[in-house]
Amino acid sequence: MTIRAHLLLSYLGLICFLTLGIWLVAESLLERFRWSARASPKRAYWTLDPHQLPANRGRCLTSIGQLVVKDKAEDVARDWGNVLRGRKTTITTRCGGTRSCARLPSRPSIPSPAWRR
Repeated sequence: MTIRAHLLLSYLGLICFLTLGIWLVAESLLERFRWSARASPKRAYWTLDPHQLPANRGRCLTSIGQLVVKDKAEDVARDWGNVLRGRKTTITTRCGGTRSCARLPSRPSIPSPAWRR
């Protein structure tokens, strides 16, 4: 074999070993992160004080509910703002379907007087 072939094979081997090493290090780091992510809820559960649990549960659920309502109100306000500005032609209903705004009046309709008909 020529020196070129020896160098080529040695560099290919070196690249393969380095790639394998990087992959093993990344895999071990990811496994360590996965383990700590699984362990932290267990630690949090075991550090709860059972006497404080009912009070904390009500406060936690209330704050979560307030955040959900605030988020939904912002979404609805953004949708209706776009509809009223004319940037959007459909609104999303609560069930996930869409309803055409063509059925919605763009401005209040004032009935014409009877003598004009």
